[in-house]
This record gives sequence, structure tokens and C-alpha cells, in this order.
Amino acid sequence: MSFTHWDKVQWPDQTKIIKGRLRNPTIMYIQNLFNNVGVVTSILYAILVMAIKPILVKQFLQRCELNGEALINLRKLVISLQKKLKTTHIAILGYNEKGNYIERTTQTEEIEETVVDDMECPWVKINENLQELNNDLDTFNKLNQNRSTTNLDFFNLGAKLLAQDINHVDNAGLLADQRTEMVNSIREIKGWFVGGKIR
Repeated sequence: MSFTHWDKVQWPDQTKIIKGRLRNPTIMYIQNLFNNVGVVTSILYAILVMAIKPILVKQFLQRCELNGEALINLRKLVISLQKKLKTTHIAILGYNEKGNYIERTTQTEEIEETVVDDMECPWVKINENLQELNNDLDTFNKLNQNRSTTNLDFFNLGAKLLAQDINHVDNAGLLADQRTEMVNSIREIKGWFVGGKIR
């Protein structure tokens, strides 16, 4: 077997060969660490999107539904309490009674604002709470009006409808005017009897 052809190969000059530099082990460790952190972060993000996000959305919808039901129950409670509200006549309260006799003005005199305010105090507080609730819903709607989530839009619509229903239920002003007119008419007729105009 002849090896003469190896003699014709031009081998490189040993002096011109550049030795490669080994990479720093610290740099390689840091690079591998960043790669591993990226992989772990991607896995955690996938878990958040596929598992935790649906749970949070479900809890948010449940809380919105609970808020709506609570507001509706509150409205029903206020309506039922308003239906059970009974006014007490001024003579029963003992207003203007002195000793063994009762003044004629007991039947005809106007009730002072303080007495009316004391009687209507719980209802005023309830109305203030409802108004505050309405303002909170308006603020929530203004803060979230630019979000396009379907569930959030549905909640906004339900909240607005509920606030509108509460506003329509609040007709205390009209009833108060009618009540005042009726009381004044009755007092006028009683005044005729007390004054002797009608016998």
C-alpha cells in the first residue's frame, strides 16, 4: 500500500493556526439561567391564562350578580317599609296639650318642621343611602365606560336600569305635597267647626 499521495497534501502552517478561546463558564451559566427563567415565565403565563383567568372572571361575574341582587332586595325592602309607614295624628302625640285642657290650635295649627324631621328621619337616611348608592354606580360607570368587555357592559346596563328604577320609585315629594294639601283641607274644615262658623 502506497502512502505517497499524503506527501502532496499542503498542510497548514502551525504558526498561523489561531487557537479558539473557551467561553467563560460564568457567562454560560447566566445565559442558561435567563433561558430557564424565560421558559418558566412562559409556562406560568400559560397557566395564568388557561386556569386562573377563567376563575377570576367567574368570581367577578358572581360578585356583579350578587351586587345586583342585593340592590334589588334593598329596593324591595324600602318599598315594603314605605307601604307599612303609618303617620300619627298630632293630637295623639300630645302636641299643644296643657294641663287639663287642649288648645283649639291642636286641631288646626301647623306642625313644626322639627317634629316632621324627627318622624321622617329614618326615611331620610334611607333616601340618602340610595342616593349615595346611585352616585357610586354612576362613578363606576364613568370609570369603566371605555372598556369593551361584554360582561362589564352587561353589568353597566343592569346597574343603570336598577338606578333608574330606584329613581322612579322615589316619589316621596309628590306624595308629601298631596298629603300636605289633604291635611290643610281637613284642618280648615275643623277650624270652621271650632270657630263656630259651622254648627
